[in-house]
Amino acid sequence: MTPNNPIMRSSDGVCIKDYVDLRFAEAQRGIDKAEATMSARLATMNEFRDQLKDQAGRFITRDEMNALLGQMRDDVKSLQKISDRAEGKASQNSMLFAAIVSIVGLILGLVNMFNK
Repeated sequence: MTPNNPIMRSSDGVCIKDYVDLRFAEAQRGIDKAEATMSARLATMNEFRDQLKDQAGRFITRDEMNALLGQMRDDVKSLQKISDRAEGKASQNSMLFAAIVSIVGLILGLVNMFNK
């Protein structure tokens, strides 16, 4: 086909083949840009997915947490028992002190009563 062929030229004198080739090149350039954008987006998504996977790997499991809480519960119970014993001893000591003071007071009262 020759360039003067009416099939190859539009009414304003532009070669249809060149026009179609230009349109295809523009479409391909748009596709290339879309692919580059999509690749960048997918790379970002993969990085985010890897971060989530890494983070999930560092989380404590439910079983580990239950074991730690059970151990802490036992420690608190033993501390509570120690505290209860200490409070019991303190109240026992204060009761003993009050008894000694009252006995001394009774003896002093009796001595004072017989000395008159």
